[in-house]
Amino acid sequence: MRKSDRLALTLAIILTVAASPTRGEDAPPPLSEDILERGTFVVALANQNGLVIVADSRRSSRAPFPCNGVSGLYCDDSQKVFQAGERSGMAIAGFANGRVAGTPLDSHMAAYLRGKFPRPGNLGFGEKLVEWLGGDVMPYLLTPLSVLHGNEPLDFIFIVGEQWGGLPPRLIKVTLNPQPIQTAPTGTVLLNYVPRAYEQRCPHFCFTTAGIDREGLALLDGRLHVADAVLRKYQRLSPERRKALSVARMTRIARAVLKEVKRRYPPFVGGDDQVIALPMNGPLAVRLPNAVTAAQGTPLLPSIMLIVERDFSPAYPNGQSYKRLNVPLHIDEPRWGLERTIPQVFIGNLFRDVTVELDGNVFAANTFERVVFRSHGGATYFSAINRLRECSIVSDQLPFTPPDTLRRCSVSKFDGREMPHRIGLPARTSVVGKGVAVMPDGSVRIEAKEGESSYSTVPVR
Repeated sequence: MRKSDRLALTLAIILTVAASPTRGEDAPPPLSEDILERGTFVVALANQNGLVIVADSRRSSRAPFPCNGVSGLYCDDSQKVFQAGERSGMAIAGFANGRVAGTPLDSHMAAYLRGKFPRPGNLGFGEKLVEWLGGDVMPYLLTPLSVLHGNEPLDFIFIVGEQWGGLPPRLIKVTLNPQPIQTAPTGTVLLNYVPRAYEQRCPHFCFTTAGIDREGLALLDGRLHVADAVLRKYQRLSPERRKALSVARMTRIARAVLKEVKRRYPPFVGGDDQVIALPMNGPLAVRLPNAVTAAQGTPLLPSIMLIVERDFSPAYPNGQSYKRLNVPLHIDEPRWGLERTIPQVFIGNLFRDVTVELDGNVFAANTFERVVFRSHGGATYFSAINRLRECSIVSDQLPFTPPDTLRRCSVSKFDGREMPHRIGLPARTSVVGKGVAVMPDGSVRIEAKEGESSYSTVPVR
């Protein structure tokens, strides 16, 4: 064999060995694109000494979306861990997908949770989590997101860790399971999400995971072996020694598991680590990377008005309500301020012989019959799963290029004449008294829950 051939063979062997799995490491089959696209990895460990929750910071999408002024397929600014009480922490998975970029619902869950728990002080958050998820808030947030994803089932998961009153820590994993519901009056089938909780009391060592977690689970239960020294040492521990692990050491183990998952799935799991640590006899601590805290400068979730299952026609310009989908009509939070214009999200409605304002609004899973769309040149989101039967667009300026989903509608210039039965006029929030009523001028008054303020939406033009 020539010297050059021996050199080439030696190089090929070296490259083959370098690319092979570490000795003792499994080489499982690749995950499906749907699982990978959801991204995220969350791991929680607990024992008699406390608990730790660790997550990555990456949100990803198969389609490019903006991140810090640059378009890309992922961004490492997604908050996934939150303090939920004096001795409660949580992590989320499945909420930070970039596929709906450009709608008012981008990263909506993280923004909502940041506002809901600005000054944690409650104990026993896990006791109320399922009730909270099954109430008005979750259908309000999740049903629109599913519709804007093309009405595809999505995986939403919460992991809660808490400890109080001298009791052992507990881990609660809550999955939100999609169930079809047929809306009226259009007959559109939407997805409503029902929570299901799985609880572990942890006087001994226990763990749970979410997201791209196949390898993470295998590392923790000893079915997968890698070269990482922290993980190799953990896997040799007896159950009694795992029970005695300190919170600091559990944190190192959880971060080592996350590091291995990042190594295997770099486009989908990445960024700096986010950590919640709660010692049995110490305060809860939260560590967020700088990229995540920088993204909190402005609320990601604007106040929005959700309008679902209404029949709009000249006879019912404010919409006849069917109230079959369990979602509130409107939600607003004082921290975002009053007297501001809010976008409206229309889902599962029927529009007949009316004028519909496009600017600043979101439309999905609606049916439009003999409708005139009004545009002032502003942005709109009009989903492909809307149904159109005879439509036209009146614009302030020509030429006007409608969204691709509205290309079948004829376009003309606004001639200045009054257009009756206008739906989706810009609205602003203002404080009102208690009560629920649809007013003749189109304003909507909402009864607030005890301890909250009431708001109404009032047309501004």
